[in-house]
Amino acid sequence: MGRDSAALTTALTVLSPGQKLAVEKFAVDMHEPFISAIKKQCPNADVVIDRFHLAQQINKAFDQVRKAEFKKARGRKDIFQEGMLEPHRRFVLVSRDADLSKSEMKLIDKLRLANKEIQCSMLMVEYFHKALDEKTVAGFRKVLARWYQLCRNTRYEPFLKFAKTLRNYRKILKPTSLQD
Repeated sequence: MGRDSAALTTALTVLSPGQKLAVEKFAVDMHEPFISAIKKQCPNADVVIDRFHLAQQINKAFDQVRKAEFKKARGRKDIFQEGMLEPHRRFVLVSRDADLSKSEMKLIDKLRLANKEIQCSMLMVEYFHKALDEKTVAGFRKVLARWYQLCRNTRYEPFLKFAKTLRNYRKILKPTSLQD
């Protein structure tokens, strides 16, 4: 099965016309061909972004900043930052604080003090998760509006690019975890 609208249309053939009309919500990533197919096949469905894919995209933006900072640290021969910014540590750097050990937290705090870009990027990820943790659409949109402002203030291209993608979908999509 492919990633085009025909692939999803084919997958939806298991539903009767009445079942397609009865679909209330449809979780999807931000893939336009799927969204188009959903709108045609299930016209009453509220299309929502899967939280996993939102988290995946914010982590991807962070990883782009991490890679750039890793290269800078390598060029400076900054062994601490180079070690902390290695690819295998990227998941530790975007983990929620509650998921980290005390020794990991100490190392990350030292990195945050040493690298403004990483500190700001970690805050961007953290604040975006705060938006995802909101329980209502209104709360999500309020926190997301502040997050957009942070993107503009930091001017980190990976986050600006992700923010632009989100803005393209803001009218029709909302994370699956939210209630109206």
